[in-house]
Amino acid sequence: MSPLIAALILGLMQGILEWLPVSSQGNLVILAIAFLGLEPEYALSLSVYLHLGTGLAALVYFRKQVTGILRRGSEGDRELFRFLLIATIVTGVVGFPIFAVVRLTSLYGEALLALTGLALLATGVMQRDRGSGGTQEPTRLDMQDGLALGVVQGLSVIPGLSRSGVTTTALLFKDFSGEQALRLSFLMSIPASFAA
Repeated sequence: MSPLIAALILGLMQGILEWLPVSSQGNLVILAIAFLGLEPEYALSLSVYLHLGTGLAALVYFRKQVTGILRRGSEGDRELFRFLLIATIVTGVVGFPIFAVVRLTSLYGEALLALTGLALLATGVMQRDRGSGGTQEPTRLDMQDGLALGVVQGLSVIPGLSRSGVTTTALLFKDFSGEQALRLSFLMSIPASFAA
């Protein structure tokens, strides 16, 4: 199959799957290897590059909120800025070494598919066991929240773990409402997507 056709198919799937609490990267890797016949290393790299489009889409959608956070005009914006900064740094510290290991294992397609399958199962279990959420406001975020959510988001570089699924679930466990958890999860995705 032509690399351009494969990229178009995967881009379409990324655009649909990224906003759902399923692993877009895991599903893209499986689709690319099993159905499009791509090499595992190329499939993994392509799935990572597709996150740039995700980051751009989230940045455009949340542009007003991102502008407020960057200006840090209110106390809530300052808290959210600190939270996102800490979460982003921790995501990189946790995620880059894991990604390096995953990339090494991608040389062996069966190992990557097995890891992806296990991570998809773990995501399903977390989604089933998540809390229903609460009413905590995003301005109640502290350094520990940034550290914890950064670790969770960093782990999501494993194909099959849904970044939005695990971060939203963690925020629901912290008593945020569903809407607040999704908004924070998508705000966290912006720097993570561009860093990928």
